[in-house]
Amino acid sequence: MRIQVETTQYDREEHIFTAFLDPYMKFSSGLFSSHETSFENSVIEMLDFLLDSAQISNGARVLEIGTGWGCLIKRLKERFPHATYTGVSPSAAQITYVREHVDQQAPIHVCAFELAEVQGPFDAIFLSGTFCHLQDKFLQLERIFNLLAEGGRLIIEDSFFRSRQAMEVLRECSARGEVQTAMFGWAELMPLSSLLDISESIGFHLVSCRDFTDDYERTGKEWIRRLAKSALSYPAKKDMLFYLRLANNGWHRNAYCYALTFERPRRVDMPSVLELVNKEA
Repeated sequence: MRIQVETTQYDREEHIFTAFLDPYMKFSSGLFSSHETSFENSVIEMLDFLLDSAQISNGARVLEIGTGWGCLIKRLKERFPHATYTGVSPSAAQITYVREHVDQQAPIHVCAFELAEVQGPFDAIFLSGTFCHLQDKFLQLERIFNLLAEGGRLIIEDSFFRSRQAMEVLRECSARGEVQTAMFGWAELMPLSSLLDISESIGFHLVSCRDFTDDYERTGKEWIRRLAKSALSYPAKKDMLFYLRLANNGWHRNAYCYALTFERPRRVDMPSVLELVNKEA
């Protein structure tokens, strides 16, 4: 399989992101539990929601596919200092940032997940804003399933097309795709129904699905406000503002944001439905 990995803003411009992100440097949705929730607290609440959804405890074995700027490992170490963390990221700039600002000993595979030789089992695997970047999603979800311990959990926080029709319309919009690729590399969104079909056929059990579209829209507005007020110079500021406004304009119209929790079921020695039917017959 040919893996398509482009150089993007992630590898060039750390200071662009520090101009508008929170102290955890989370470049995906926050969780605003009330109108009074601050932008900074929304990020902590979201990270805690993800960790709690995975039922993390001290000693847990955690894999993060796409480390970003280190928000998850930072919060993980604060709450569960004895958890074991492994990361995968193709961005040398982000890995350098993580090791300089979060954990200098962080074990991170410097490559795309598709090329990473990762050894399980893991109690939890996270893809926060990175599922869309996986190529051959069925194959990679099978790998993830096999990397999980029985009872282990997969957390996906990402954007999904509102419908198959919206997906087809947006795929015809070449300008939007070119902006996405230039800024953040190859990505492929799908409708939520497609992910559910794939995960079910692989053997995952869906534990929960929560809609964060309104939260992400509010997060995006805060990013735009902070970036517009920042001292970041042009053209970097202009280019990022254009992308953020374009992306934030799509919520509810074209895309939704969900956080999903899947579990690898534990083996249960029970007769199959067919065996039960034959027995009754």
